[in-house]
Amino acid sequence: MSQTATYLHRFESAEAAAARLAKLDLGAAARPLAMASGVDLAGAARALAAAGMAGDAVSVLGQALDKRAAVWWACLAARQEPPPADTPIAMSPAETAALAAAEDWVRGPDPAKAHAAFAAAEAADMASPAACAALAAFFAGDSIAPPGGQAVPPPDHVAGLVSAGAVQLAAVRHRPEIAPQTLAAFVDRGFAIAAGQDHWEN
Repeated sequence: MSQTATYLHRFESAEAAAARLAKLDLGAAARPLAMASGVDLAGAARALAAAGMAGDAVSVLGQALDKRAAVWWACLAARQEPPPADTPIAMSPAETAALAAAEDWVRGPDPAKAHAAFAAAEAADMASPAACAALAAFFAGDSIAPPGGQAVPPPDHVAGLVSAGAVQLAAVRHRPEIAPQTLAAFVDRGFAIAAGQDHWEN
């Protein structure tokens, strides 16, 4: 990884990184390869991608990125989702609103925007990459409790988990026949984000 990579979550110990990996549904061959990375989950994702396990690489990279970067990755994947073959389509209004809410949170994260993203994800039935990106923004916020109530921090791994789900769904929803190539391209975008490229302010 580039020394300029500043958008990665910093794990305090190999045990903390292993505990995070334990929350993922990795393949039997992927798990030992990922666990061998110690605290370097980005390195684990890179090793999985090199071994042809792009789906597992996406799951791990979702945890390697810091939450804001992971949500941005989900947003980019939603924007670049391949449309059905020979049938160009636009996102529905609800999906467009969900993606806008997710991107709004990334560009200026605050509790009100996180809850607005949740409402937008619900309105989009939480059934598209854009809706998943908005849901990830909600879980990347400071609290999942209703506004005005006592704060309830979300579990640390959930924003990355939902962000990875958005990326995976974007790769397979309309064009499963090219999913391996699409997923590989999305993994490359994730590493670019980690390295400070494809930044939300670029």
